[in-house]
Amino acid sequence: MVLLIVNVGCRGWIEKPIVPDTGIGMPQHGLLRVTKTDGAIITLRDFMVRDDSIVGFFSDGPRLRAAVARTDVTKIQVRGATPRGVRIGKIIYLAVFCVSVVELAVVLYVLSPDLKKVP
Repeated sequence: MVLLIVNVGCRGWIEKPIVPDTGIGMPQHGLLRVTKTDGAIITLRDFMVRDDSIVGFFSDGPRLRAAVARTDVTKIQVRGATPRGVRIGKIIYLAVFCVSVVELAVVLYVLSPDLKKVP
């Protein structure tokens, strides 16, 4: 259960730069979190970053189209894969957990004859 929580918690939002328009608006699948200059956060799915706006569909509810002017956006974040540093940390955490379980099993095995002698 704990590992499931750690795994879910490590899959977070990754900030992406808002690059100048290249003239090519490629539709992107997945989720995009848009933070506006007034502090409002909008989550879009199936989005496209255009020269003047970010267009997509609201992630919750019915399939309603939304567009935000790029001048009103402070940052954009994509729901991405776990960053490399977090993956390494997860491996270290798992290794420490496994070593702890093995140590506990060895201690219990060593102490088990002594536990049987107690009246």
